[in-house]
Amino acid sequence: SNLAGLRQPSSPWVPEPSRLRRMLPVLERVAVVVLFIVLAVGIWDLQRSRPVKRPKAPSQANIISQSAPNTSPARPPSTAPPAGSLSTTPVSDTGSLATYATGRAQYAVVVQATDAECWIQVRSAPGGPILFQGTLPPGQSQQFPASGTLWVRVGNLGHATVVVDGTPLVLPNKPSFPYNVLLRT
Repeated sequence: SNLAGLRQPSSPWVPEPSRLRRMLPVLERVAVVVLFIVLAVGIWDLQRSRPVKRPKAPSQANIISQSAPNTSPARPPSTAPPAGSLSTTPVSDTGSLATYATGRAQYAVVVQATDAECWIQVRSAPGGPILFQGTLPPGQSQQFPASGTLWVRVGNLGHATVVVDGTPLVLPNKPSFPYNVLLRT
């Protein structure tokens, strides 16, 4: 044939079609293994970013009371509120705001960053004047004496605790979203 001279020369780098057919099952297996490795790394990264489980409430309150300076005046025993009047679980929860009943006219609130930095903003009421705004490093706490209503916005709820008069509140399970906590008498 007169087209034989136009045929490309065979290259040692390009496998022949029969060899390619033999390599195809091996290439498919390698692709599946690579896919599983990528999925495993992705799942591991998701698990790693979950919040760490918090310690039990009594030990948590002890840690906070040891690390927070006592700036609230001591209350005489005769004016101590009755035991159990604080609601540790939210009275209402809208998905972005949890409301708690303190059952007290005056109380002390301690906000602590547990195992990661946590941004907080504290106001005397929703939309009221800002009492504190800042980032707490891990283990640091900030205390706020309050009377009436107190509004706390926590930037990373999964890494914070809120304690009212030594009693930790049960916070909603919203690990990495800003959340509002409203404390009312």
